[in-house]
Amino acid sequence: AATALGRAVAATVLVADGLEQEETFQVRFVGDGPLRGVFAVSTGALEARGYVGNPQVDLSPQGVAAGVGRGQLQVVRLKALPGEEDLSTYSSVVEIKSGEIAEDINFYVATSEQREGALSAGVTVDDATGLVDACAGWRAELLPGAPQEVADHLIRNVQAMMRTSSTDLIKAGNTCESVLNVLLDGMQPDLAFDVKEPAFKCSCGIDRVYRVLALLPRAEVEKILEENEKMEAKCEFCARVYALGPDEIRNHFAKLDEGDVG
Repeated sequence: AATALGRAVAATVLVADGLEQEETFQVRFVGDGPLRGVFAVSTGALEARGYVGNPQVDLSPQGVAAGVGRGQLQVVRLKALPGEEDLSTYSSVVEIKSGEIAEDINFYVATSEQREGALSAGVTVDDATGLVDACAGWRAELLPGAPQEVADHLIRNVQAMMRTSSTDLIKAGNTCESVLNVLLDGMQPDLAFDVKEPAFKCSCGIDRVYRVLALLPRAEVEKILEENEKMEAKCEFCARVYALGPDEIRNHFAKLDEGDVG
């Protein structure tokens, strides 16, 4: 499960790089495999988070594609449009082609957004500890109007790169710059860029828990409170547990009814 999640997070970070800081790129794999779904989102500031529906599943015998299964890839973008204060939401749905995560995301970008390129994302897990020991990826995109000879050259370089996994490149001691030198070999790349560090950032909070409760019928909430000493909600991203007692919830709803809570 960690392999699928790592691929999804790495791929969304790579696609989100270059967006405005508050813009986001989000993917949800809704497949019939034992993972029961894969979700990842990254902002233009490269703050990312994600989860899988069944984090306990062992994919080593079958692989990520079988874990994802057949179904849909749902993509949501939040974009800042000129002259608009609020972010605009754009949603797309495409068929899951391979289930290998990065390939599907790259297929979406190429077909739905007409941005040709290549995307690689990989994860390796230490056999002895069961912990992730590497997560890496790279992405190359052809700019509009690129000459055919440039496209052909990039394709040859990408094919050569695909012979070695992203994680093996990093574990062998390669830096981001050295990976780019191989990917763009013979193309005179300008590697004067600022290094960015992706980071996990969860947006959960008690206010979100209350907003979810507000969507439930009040009678259903009251029934839950009568049957339980407390109500718990667990964040799917960071696993933080929020516990609320009946009095806290009833007081919140009372203030909501009085208009004292936004």
